[in-house]
Amino acid sequence: MDHEPTPKQCEEAADRALEAIRDVLDAEGIDGRYLSKKLKRELNAKKTETFKGEVLIPKDPKDPNSELIKVGSVIYSAPMINWEVRQKARQDAHKLRGDYPPDKHELTGAEGGPVIIEVVYDTNGNGKKDQGSSTGSEDPPEAT
Repeated sequence: MDHEPTPKQCEEAADRALEAIRDVLDAEGIDGRYLSKKLKRELNAKKTETFKGEVLIPKDPKDPNSELIKVGSVIYSAPMINWEVRQKARQDAHKLRGDYPPDKHELTGAEGGPVIIEVVYDTNGNGKKDQGSSTGSEDPPEAT
């Protein structure tokens, strides 16, 4: 018996998928505290710019208005504010805080049809995958 998943089932399946992703990231240490530290670092980002200059001296050292001659060149660097990284980090921070109105995302499948979510579980740990339902509304199969 075929039936289309309800919008609520689709939303619940998407929520479970996002939760699974968060769980994997948390398990690898990429949690809220870690991301906050990285965001703070990016909000203060700097980059090193390299500059090349010429060393010029007056042709006549007794006359500072005399013609200048090049006697060499110098390469130096200086820390500069990385505005591009800071801007993106600031925008991310505002989004995370909920300062912007939420974006509305509508998902559709092929030719405007419903989105089909396939949940795949590894129940035996050897790489063989068992297939879940297309709505994602069932619990993972029990391991044997």
